[in-house]
Amino acid sequence: MRTLKYTLALSLSMFFLGSGYAQQENQEENGYNEQVTIIAPFQPSISDARKMEMTPSVEPEVPEKREVSYNIRPQKIEVSFEPEKMEPVRVKSESRKPLKANFVKAGFGNYSTPYAELFSTTGPSEKHRAGFHVKHLSHSGDIEDYATPNNSHNLAEIFGEKYFDNSSLYGKLRYNREVYHRYGFQPNAPAFQNMDFTDDGIRQQYSSAGANIRFENIDKDKEEFDYHLALDYYSWWDDYNSLEHSLALDVHGNKPVDWFDAINYQSFGINGNFEFFNSGDSIEAINTVHISFRPFMEIKSGFYYLKGGVNLSSIMTDDKDAQMTIFPDIHTRIHMVPGYLTLFGGLTGEKDYHSLRSLTEENPFVESGILLNDNRQHYSNTKMNAFGGLKGNITRGVDFRLKVAYREKDAYPLYVTNFDKVFENEFEIRYDDLTITDFSAGFTIKGGEQFKLDVDGHYYNYSTTNEEKPWHLPELRIHATTEYEFNAPLPLTLSLSSTALTGRYVEDDQGAAIPMEDIIDLSAELKYDYNKSLTAFLRINNLTSQRQYNWYNYPSYRLNFLIGAGYSF
Repeated sequence: MRTLKYTLALSLSMFFLGSGYAQQENQEENGYNEQVTIIAPFQPSISDARKMEMTPSVEPEVPEKREVSYNIRPQKIEVSFEPEKMEPVRVKSESRKPLKANFVKAGFGNYSTPYAELFSTTGPSEKHRAGFHVKHLSHSGDIEDYATPNNSHNLAEIFGEKYFDNSSLYGKLRYNREVYHRYGFQPNAPAFQNMDFTDDGIRQQYSSAGANIRFENIDKDKEEFDYHLALDYYSWWDDYNSLEHSLALDVHGNKPVDWFDAINYQSFGINGNFEFFNSGDSIEAINTVHISFRPFMEIKSGFYYLKGGVNLSSIMTDDKDAQMTIFPDIHTRIHMVPGYLTLFGGLTGEKDYHSLRSLTEENPFVESGILLNDNRQHYSNTKMNAFGGLKGNITRGVDFRLKVAYREKDAYPLYVTNFDKVFENEFEIRYDDLTITDFSAGFTIKGGEQFKLDVDGHYYNYSTTNEEKPWHLPELRIHATTEYEFNAPLPLTLSLSSTALTGRYVEDDQGAAIPMEDIIDLSAELKYDYNKSLTAFLRINNLTSQRQYNWYNYPSYRLNFLIGAGYSF
């Protein structure tokens, strides 16, 4: 600052000196002369300036929103090209692991229970496959206070399949024999003490032999014509001269179409069924023809699926004229949250023929010649089957399902004990019109490859027309299965299954409705894989050791087990 002061003083001095010298010269020219002497030092100063506070800012202009409307018109682009030929990957022969074509299982359990089963097929081939399957399982144990409950189940079948470029031809021959004893009475009860009977006298055997042939296309996912044609025949008979022959033809065809531009996938198809039954005994027989013709249209577009069609169904018998009925056949799905939540529903109807084989498979203790009695019916008519529900994923590995169904059925078969029989151990059939409301819910949990739990429950509400109760039908049914694989310390697999049935009624000898005991059945199976070929298993049924009654006065075995091994080669 001091240097600055001296510099300013020097500059001003020189300025005034210069000015004075110039003024002196000018005065001398004009005859005037004056001398000025500065006696004080110069002190310069800068006056204060007023500061302006100002922050520059810019007000943004908001553009005006304009309403825009538009329509998207999809346009199909034709693309045609020939893909390059891909050479198959060469695999060294020593790295291939041949699949084992044969598997045998055998075991034995309490109640004198032998078990044996064999599967055998040809080796892997791109041209054909063939094989056979045989099985035997029987029980010879007694049930306390009841007649002999011995039973056996035998199956033998042989099959073969030939592969073509886009289709396959499959055929099978089979034989099945089921042996039961009508043990549903107590020989020492007062009503039967003076009656003689033998085990052969209460024995019943159901046998069937048949053949099946099917021709169909192989790849179901390609957008081309999907088809199959199947022909099935069986002959069925029992120990009391009941006999049934059946011939069935099943036809299916489905072809993608392009009728609507705005729909991603469309297809039109037809399902057709023709069934012929000759049912009776050595004296009388009934001929029945069942024809069903079901054209349909399928639509898949984005988040929804729709299958709409009709079912033209007709049944003709010797004693009844043909009755053609038109049922709706509608199924739909809407993916409300794709991959997580799906809404589904449908409306259908159909006719079901009551064959001798189907009735005895449901209840093996029915009386023989059941279709030839005075109360015979030949088919049930499901006038309406309306259903809807939700299914989806709660989180990864957890699926759920909720469903409500309403069904109206005419001539539904109900099983009631025939107390006119000597030992009151056979069932007659009463046909009644039912309405059934079915509320169901279930879920599935998967924990990788090691754990799986599946639970399914149904609550039924029935309304009968003639009968007091829907005999033997449950009000509540719950079924659960779970499986867990232990990798260490031993390669074990534990499977559990449970079934609960409640709310069932039967009719006693006085015509009154009485409740049946509830069933809570728990079973378990433990499998040990010694190596890739040898396995061992232990199966335990009825862990609660409960005396269960699936049919009135027919108790089951208590806790029973089966232990055995399996070997593949």
